[in-house]
Amino acid sequence: MAIYSEEMIQEVINSNDIVDVVSEYVQLKRAGRNYTGLCPFHREKTPSFVVSPDKQIYHCFGCGKGGNVLSFVMDIENLEFVDALQHLANRAGMELKAVDTGYIDRNKDLRERLYSINLEAANYWYTNLYKPTGKVALDYLYNRKLDDNTIKKFGLGYCNNATEMYNYLKSKGFTEEEILKSSLVEKKDTRYVDKFRDRLMFPIIDVRGRIIAFGGRVLNDSKPKYINSPESIIYSKARNLFGLNIAKKEKLDRILIVEGYMDTISLHQRKIPYVVASLGTALTEEQAKLLRKYSSNVVIGYDADGAGQAATLRGLDILTKAGCEVKVLQLDKDDVKDPDEYIIKYGSGRFENLVENAITLVEFKLQLLLKKYDINKIDEKIKFLNEMAVVLASITNEIERDVYVDNISKTTGIGKDPIYAEINKLKLKFTTDLKNVTDNRVLLNQKTIKKDETVIEKTEKYIIYLLLENNSDIYNQIKEKISLDYIQTEKFRNIIKKLFDYYETNNKVKDIVTIFSEEEDINIISSTICLDYNTKGVEKIVNDIYKTLKKNKLEKQKYEILNKLKEENTENKQELELELSKILIDLNKF
Repeated sequence: MAIYSEEMIQEVINSNDIVDVVSEYVQLKRAGRNYTGLCPFHREKTPSFVVSPDKQIYHCFGCGKGGNVLSFVMDIENLEFVDALQHLANRAGMELKAVDTGYIDRNKDLRERLYSINLEAANYWYTNLYKPTGKVALDYLYNRKLDDNTIKKFGLGYCNNATEMYNYLKSKGFTEEEILKSSLVEKKDTRYVDKFRDRLMFPIIDVRGRIIAFGGRVLNDSKPKYINSPESIIYSKARNLFGLNIAKKEKLDRILIVEGYMDTISLHQRKIPYVVASLGTALTEEQAKLLRKYSSNVVIGYDADGAGQAATLRGLDILTKAGCEVKVLQLDKDDVKDPDEYIIKYGSGRFENLVENAITLVEFKLQLLLKKYDINKIDEKIKFLNEMAVVLASITNEIERDVYVDNISKTTGIGKDPIYAEINKLKLKFTTDLKNVTDNRVLLNQKTIKKDETVIEKTEKYIIYLLLENNSDIYNQIKEKISLDYIQTEKFRNIIKKLFDYYETNNKVKDIVTIFSEEEDINIISSTICLDYNTKGVEKIVNDIYKTLKKNKLEKQKYEILNKLKEENTENKQELELELSKILIDLNKF
C-alpha cells in the first residue's frame, strides 16, 4: 500500500475547501460564521448539520458525526482512507506522491541522528571557545571563576556570529531535513543561519548522557538573555534537569535544586556535587518524580527575588506530593541574590552550612507570611493569624506544632493562646460542618454536582475551543492557570492533554484538527468548534474558567472527605479533618 507523508496529506486537505465539497452533497445555508443543512448521515427534518469554514470542519448535533473534509468524503462515499485522499487529490487536480520505502526507517532513526547532530554541534562549539573568536566567551567564564576542567566537564562552548553550522553538519553527512529538525539552524529565504548566534552555549544532557538540547546566553545586554532549544522528539524540558547526568554519579544524600545553568556549574566546581537546575522556574511533577529516584531529600535554592520565592512555593508543594522531604535554602546575606554569587563571595564551607540549616516547608511559609503582613497593624495581624493557623493546622504532630507555636509567639509577640484559638477555631468549624451534614445532605449535594456536570462539561469544552485557535499566546495563558488535574471529564482531559503536547512540541501544522485520529475525539472537536464561544478578552475568560473548575474540584474533594468521615473505623481521621478544614477555607474565597 502506498504511504503518503503528513505534508502531502495536509496539502490535499488544504486544497479542498470543506464548504465547496460538502455543498456537492448537502444544500447549505449561511448561519452567522457557519453553514447549516440537513445531515446526510441520518434522517432529520430540522437542520442540525453545521459546517465551519473558519476551522474547515463539520459536525452534526443530531447523530454526532464530525470531522474534516477527508473524513467527510470517507463517510459520504464509503471510501477507505487512501481512496478518499485520491478522490480529493483528483478533485483539486493534484498528483499524489507516495514516499519511498525508506521513509519509515528514516523516521525511526531520526532520534539517533538528532543525538548525533547535537554531539557534533557541542564539540564544534567547545572548540570555538578556545579560538580567537571565542575569547569574549572564554573571558566571561574565567571572570565567573570557572576553570578549564569545569568548562570541559559541562561541555560549554561558543557559537559566534556566523552561518557555518549548516555547512559543517552537511560535511558530516547529515541531511537538510535532519539539520532543520535539530533546530540548531534556521532557514531564512535561501540562507541557513545559526539559531544561537553570538552566545555562550550550555549543552543539556539527559541521565543517559545524551545531548538533547542547548541553552544559549548572550554576552552583552541584548534580549532575550537566554534562548533554549524548542521541545522535540528527543527533548522535553518538563522531564529533564540540567546537571543531573553529573550529580547522579555521586552518592546523593540530598539534592539541591537551583534556577540557572551557572548556579549549577559554579557549585559543582566548588565541590558541591549534588546540584541540579530546573529548566525554567516552573518545576514539574515529572521532574519531581525524577529527583525522587535519586534522593528523597531535596533542598530548593531558587533566587531570593519575587519570582524565585513564588517558584519555591510551587516547587515545595509539587515535591511534597511526589514524596520528597523538602527544605528551603536561605541566603543569610543581603548583598547576594543567588547561590553562585554566595559561594564565590563566602566560600564552600559557609555555603554547606546554609544547606545543612535549610528551613522546613512550614518555616518557609511562616516567613513569607511575616513578610506579607505588618503585624503591628491590627487588621493585618488578624489576617496573619488566620493564614498562619491554616499552615499550623496541617501539622499532625502536636509536639512539632507546639514548637512552631512557641517560636512564632516569641518572634511576633503574639500570645500562644490567640494562636491556639485560631487553630482550634478551624477544627471547630470543621466539626460543626461535619455534624450538620447528614447522609441525605451529602447525597443531595452529590446529586447537585452530577446535575451541574453539564456546566462543567461546557466549561471544559471552552478550553478545547480556545486551544483549537492554534494560538500560542492563548495556550500560555491557559497553561499558566489550568492544569489537567482540574479537568473532570476523562474524554475531554485526553483531548486537552494532546493539545497541550501539541503546543509544547512547537511543531505546528496549519490544520490542528489533523493531529487527532480517533473518531470519538474528532466528533467531540467538531462539535466544540461549531459552538459559538466568545474569544474576546481571553485573559478574563481563562480566569473565569479557572475559578469555575477550581471551585468544582474543591466541592468534590469536600464531599469525598465528608463521606469517608461518615464511615466507621475511618483511618487517618485527623489528617482528613485537617485537609477538609483547608478546603473549607479555600471555598470561602469563591
